[in-house]
Amino acid sequence: MWLEERQAWIPSWGITYHLGVDGISLWLIVLTSFVTPIAVWASLGSIHTRIKDFCFAFLLLQGAMVGRSSRSTCSCSTCSGS
Repeated sequence: MWLEERQAWIPSWGITYHLGVDGISLWLIVLTSFVTPIAVWASLGSIHTRIKDFCFAFLLLQGAMVGRSSRSTCSCSTCSGS
């Protein structure tokens, strides 16, 4: 796995944060990062009301797409039974 990050998040409870990006995920993240601003630019001409809601929805959508493309796990020893 490329670009791997592992940190103790809440050490007293045994909770860790693990994020990793492999070769296929890296290209999906790059593609998402280029396509999303183009989609925002193309659609802003037709949005006249609730622009803040529109921008928030796009931010949430991009965060979900990038988060899904990376392999992110949050684990704790009490939840996983370790």
